[in-house]
Formats: sequence, structure tokens, C-alpha cells
Amino acid sequence: MLKEKYELNTPIFEEDLSDGEMVELQADLESGVAKEFGHGTYYYPVKRPTRGDSLLNPQPVIERRFLSGANGFYSGLTLLNIARVSTQIPNRVELTSNNATDDDYFVKVGVSRVKVQKPPTTIVEENIRALQFLDLLHLADYVGIDRYEREGIMYFKDKLNVDVEDLIPYLSFYPNAINSLKEVGLV
Repeated sequence: MLKEKYELNTPIFEEDLSDGEMVELQADLESGVAKEFGHGTYYYPVKRPTRGDSLLNPQPVIERRFLSGANGFYSGLTLLNIARVSTQIPNRVELTSNNATDDDYFVKVGVSRVKVQKPPTTIVEENIRALQFLDLLHLADYVGIDRYEREGIMYFKDKLNVDVEDLIPYLSFYPNAINSLKEVGLV
């Protein structure tokens, strides 16, 4: 049974289902056992007697649709927050993804607003860490770099395990990043 295959509040993606499983899911949707989260995404909610069915966390859906398999990375204020360069909590998730159809566009995933932008070059396993770090440096150049930001940048550099040599082939895509590299003492 499909319900036993998937944990409660776990996204189920239509493309992962066989024809037989899709028929079973349709029956579960019609009976109210399963819920549709968004286009092609479903889940089995936790039934709560006083507050109704639980909602699905949009984070795993965002990661699967836009980031999985070295296909993209967090960018913008989301990246600044993850890298500890900013404490500001963004009101939307910002991503750079090969799945972007236009330069920049917004999509709603559950209750989250997601800004998706095209990468300057195709993201692959070999360049994803360098591109994400350069994106961070590019953004940091606009917000200014003090001691707090410098610590966040160095923390993220170590977390990504990138060296300056890894960045060189992609510096032309992020011209402002050179200033940030100098400010944090990496060149």
C-alpha cells in the first residue's frame, strides 16, 4: 500500500509513482486520506482531532524541485542568512537553479514564495560550491563587510571546502566578488 511506503507529511512526487500507485493515490485523494500540496506533489497528513489535517513543510519540496543533484543552490538573502553573514530572516526563499525557465521568476510552493533565478553558467557537481561561494561574495560586496560578515564568509568557505583556485574560472560571472575576496583577506 502506498500509505505504508510514505511517512506522514512526506512529499510524494507524481513522477516517482507507477501507474498502479497513481490509481491508489487518486482513490486516497478522493476519500480525503491524502492531500494535494501543489502541482504533482501530494502527501499523507497527520490527522489532528482539534486542529484539522497537518500542512506539509515546503522545504523538502523546494529542495527536490530546484536543488537536488547539484542542480542549484540557495542565493540572495537566504544564502546570506545560511552563511551567517546576515541575521535578517528573508520573507522569501531565493534560489539559483538550472531549472529556472527565465532570468528571474517567482513561484509559490505551499505557503512559501520562492524566487528562482538562472545561474550565470550551468551548475554541475564540479562548480556548484564555487558558484555558491562567489554568489555569497557578490552579495556581501553590496551589504558591506565588517568583522561579523568576514567571520560568516570564512565559516561558509570552510563549510563548502572551497579554495581561491576553485573560484578563478568563474570570477568573470561575479566581478564584484573580487572586492570581497580582497576585503576578507583571501587574495
